[in-house]
Amino acid sequence: MLTLYSTRALDRLLEDVWNNTWEANTPIYNSRVKVKDGVATVSYEVPGIPKDKLSVSWKDDVLSVTGKNGERSISYKVSMPDIDTSTLKAECLDGVVTVSANLKKEEDGVIAVQVL
Repeated sequence: MLTLYSTRALDRLLEDVWNNTWEANTPIYNSRVKVKDGVATVSYEVPGIPKDKLSVSWKDDVLSVTGKNGERSISYKVSMPDIDTSTLKAECLDGVVTVSANLKKEEDGVIAVQVL
């Protein structure tokens, strides 16, 4: 059986393969999450789904973006550990939802860690 993929579908498939890569000196994030100046940001295309039909939530270090409008639906999940949840915000503009949050600030000084 031969399966044909559109260029966009193939790009998404390859992106999914690379989503679990880690970058040095950054928190462990899915490659879709961009970190700059202490702010983690993730964007997803949500064509045809108005912002009042979108749901954005964060639980157990996982950000979820879901939405449904008639037959069209989307569902995205991404790991976003080490964020300050009080700074989470989402914007939807021109069919793209962007979610951002500040990274947790490390406490100054030495932190003692118990060895088990």
